Amino acid sequence: MFPIHTQHIENTENDMIYHDHDSLEFIYCLHGEVSYLINGESITIHKGEAFMINTHIIHARLSSTAHLMTVSIERETFSMHESLLSYFDSFFNHNHAPYIVIHDHTIHALITKLYGLLNISEMNPFLILSSASELVHLASTILPESKPLDD
Repeated sequence: MFPIHTQHIENTENDMIYHDHDSLEFIYCLHGEVSYLINGESITIHKGEAFMINTHIIHARLSSTAHLMTVSIERETFSMHESLLSYFDSFFNHNHAPYIVIHDHTIHALITKLYGLLNISEMNPFLILSSASELVHLASTILPESKPLDD
């Protein structure tokens, strides 16, 4: 299975249990609004807004009137070389913010592009990987540092 995947979600009601994962999760709201609980903090995004949930962050989706486009980029996407994985881990870990709200339209466009690239019959892995790398790079430039999370 390709280490980057997508999901389209519409109008949910507390349908997700608390969980975390080894991936960066980018959520773009196409319509309506959605609330997530991330490390006990409620965050709501509206149409045209996006956010990223960092790796290993406990979260759950709450009630939603939204149509959402999600792109999850597994950590293993960058495991082809130890130095690349270490570089990825230096940005996306518990020492950085658990999530970021993304106002950058370039990032919004990349989320949409990756979603499209992963949902066509003839996928181009090189184009998907380069788009995912660009998305992760841009996210790393707006990721604020924060204190490590309490257990």
